[in-house]
Amino acid sequence: MCPVGLPAQEVHIEINKSELLIGDHLELKIEISQPKNLEVIIPKPPDSIFALSPTQGKKDATKDATKDATKDEEPAMLEFIKSMPLDTLDENGLLKIQTKFIYTSFDTGRYEFPPLTFAHITKNSQDEDFKFIKSNAIPFRFVGVEIDTTADIKDIKPMMDAPFAFSEIEEYVYWG
Repeated sequence: MCPVGLPAQEVHIEINKSELLIGDHLELKIEISQPKNLEVIIPKPPDSIFALSPTQGKKDATKDATKDATKDEEPAMLEFIKSMPLDTLDENGLLKIQTKFIYTSFDTGRYEFPPLTFAHITKNSQDEDFKFIKSNAIPFRFVGVEIDTTADIKDIKPMMDAPFAFSEIEEYVYWG
């Protein structure tokens, strides 16, 4: 969690997990509490974020043998899936605004959400006052699934026996 704030305003930024399996959804949640006379401009997080470093210890056997050794592999990337609509609640004279951004990655690596800059506007009777606050960077990582290569390959699930009742085909037997 990354709380930042100014007087009478608070911004919380958090992710649902700091370590995820490849393909899992990462939720970046932004929650703002503010007085009604303030307007907060929520920044849109980046569409994609490249990994800081790939997970160490990848085996050479996982690489395609036909690939040219001189070409660099594409870096791991965090991919944007969707953003949730803003949810606004009125709690004791304060507005509570929430939103979520969903990401995933299909490669292992360490990532970091960059700091987000929030602008807030104080609306007075005379003019508007602009101020900016910046969140901290949020680190996380995607890890692979451990596979036991020494064990036998097994089916995901065994075959199931489906129960059978004569009443299910009775009409077909009598009428052809």
